[in-house]
Amino acid sequence: MKIKRIGWFFLFVTAGLLVFLPSITFTEQIPDDTETLIRTGLCIFFLLCALIFALRKKWNRFWPLSFAFFLAVFCQFLSWRFSGLSLRWLDLKTTTITGMAAAKLSQSLWIIIPILFLTIASGQSLASIYFRKGLLRYGLTIGFIGFFAFAGFLVWQVLGMNSGLDRLLSEAPWILIFVLSNGLNEELLFRGLFLKKFEPFAGKFGSVIVTAAVFAIAHMKVEYVATGEILMFLIIVFVLAVLWGYVMQKSKSIIGPALFHAGADLLLFTSLFTLSPQ
Repeated sequence: MKIKRIGWFFLFVTAGLLVFLPSITFTEQIPDDTETLIRTGLCIFFLLCALIFALRKKWNRFWPLSFAFFLAVFCQFLSWRFSGLSLRWLDLKTTTITGMAAAKLSQSLWIIIPILFLTIASGQSLASIYFRKGLLRYGLTIGFIGFFAFAGFLVWQVLGMNSGLDRLLSEAPWILIFVLSNGLNEELLFRGLFLKKFEPFAGKFGSVIVTAAVFAIAHMKVEYVATGEILMFLIIVFVLAVLWGYVMQKSKSIIGPALFHAGADLLLFTSLFTLSPQ
């Protein structure tokens, strides 16, 4: 049984990397035409797998997982193609905090809304992707503890900068839009979609480890971490992802992990304030 679960682990990690490496990790290095072919091919492959598995009784248990992979690819494809429209309409640039917030909100909505709609359309409940209230008090408690811990660290970091705190407070609404939309987006995309789908094959703990491994590896080319620090960064990301997966399972909701994740994303603005002081 353990050997079988190890096999599922490597299969799911491989499938997850196929989904997320081209669309997140290496998207800047892949030509647009090539990336379109990759994303389209993966969409067709996972959707066909889901349809075949749904129609064959002995393979029926595999269709929700294949459909989850399809949703991850398809909704990221929609976001990649259409999220920039709002920036052009609003005449915003991602070189500003306002533009960054608008871009992230648009990207997230192009992922979140189709996932919710297609999950319901497929006959699955929103509870299957943890999009529910769950144990609200537990989720909010853990979520806010994580959020305010990271927020406190950000404030401490900018206190020593010239006008750092004033700038942080003036830009706080846009920063909150960025981190909250990204926290919900990534928790739904990396964990909400997959945790329950992996459980029949890898168990509860195994599903947390699979999603955490994929999440960490997908962040191996981030621009805000120095090359010499990337290994430590990935270890920290992996540990946080394990914690978020556990909290999602324990609270039966995406709310707590999304808040905690949003808090961790506040640290992105430490780098921003350091690189572009005003």
